[in-house]
Amino acid sequence: MRRDTAGAAIVLSAGTARGAGTRQALVAALRSLAEEEAPVVAFVPRPALAELEVAVAGADHLHLWPTGRVAGIARDLLARRSVPTWIGFCDRLPLFGRPARQILVVQNPHLYGSRTPGAGWPTRVRRLTLGRWARRSARRADLVVASSGASGREVVAATGIDPGRLVVRPIPPQDVGERKGTHRDRIEVVLTVGDLYTYKQFDRAVAGVAAFAEQAGRRVTLHHIGTRRDAAANRAFDAAVAAAPALTVTSEGARPHGEVMAAMRDADVLVFPSGRETYGLPLAEALAVGLPVVCTDIGPFRDLAGDAAAYVPADAPPAAIAGQLRALDAPAARTAQARAGAARAVAADRWKLLEEGEPACG
Repeated sequence: MRRDTAGAAIVLSAGTARGAGTRQALVAALRSLAEEEAPVVAFVPRPALAELEVAVAGADHLHLWPTGRVAGIARDLLARRSVPTWIGFCDRLPLFGRPARQILVVQNPHLYGSRTPGAGWPTRVRRLTLGRWARRSARRADLVVASSGASGREVVAATGIDPGRLVVRPIPPQDVGERKGTHRDRIEVVLTVGDLYTYKQFDRAVAGVAAFAEQAGRRVTLHHIGTRRDAAANRAFDAAVAAAPALTVTSEGARPHGEVMAAMRDADVLVFPSGRETYGLPLAEALAVGLPVVCTDIGPFRDLAGDAAAYVPADAPPAAIAGQLRALDAPAARTAQARAGAARAVAADRWKLLEEGEPACG
């Protein structure tokens, strides 16, 4: 600890960042810190080191230290008091040390508010423990950074913190490349993006797309990109696929950003059925690339997409997803939504982590 942080004016601890959205938030945060003049030490996930080094190339005052999950948790437990500014990425600030200024970055929606149903007991125990740590961290933080107004309000409601200590910073997506050029005459390829967790409800997406294909009387391909993380979510997803034999389903793990963008340009619609999110990076990327979206009607998605998405209730049956897909089957409907999405897209920019004052969330 002493060797790692000696002389640092700013320490960012992100040893357990895993999901694609969290990874992009980390890239944006480091780019922001690369513009600071003070010496910075950032503890980052070892698998992401090469990507992050590219993001901050040339910033000689910013030092990246690769770390694993256990070491990251230990570091958060035992942080030095002498650090001037400590940025706790992913909802954790030091339990015992208390640096002079503490900034908490909210990235895990399931740690605040009500319990997510359907998760297995190991997941529930882990979330209970980390949830208590997250709430305590929010109460101790001098500044809490949320990526949407809705997720920020959830933290305020769960912890009772002063809303004046909260700022909203929409996560800028990476460069998505060229926008989607044309739209097929009908929906043939539906895309889902995100790691398999219970709260993301991808099994509902499978059932909804299958219902649409059945009603349309044609075979539809559902392409899922995301790592299998949660055993209960894996079982639900596989069961939904087994119950939809007429649906062509392709599923693959995490892919490089460029390949995800290529999949978005090839698809006709993104279905994003998550019941809870802090932000929703796939939605932000779809808006930027010009891919129409059917998503759940939750606060972060409304903050981000406004009227540029087709919504279904978070607990809606598959028929609701099928109905919105039918409404988007005509290419004119998808073209209109893509244009509306372009007007809502978050501009690529640095993530202003250290600046106070809450901007409009859009």
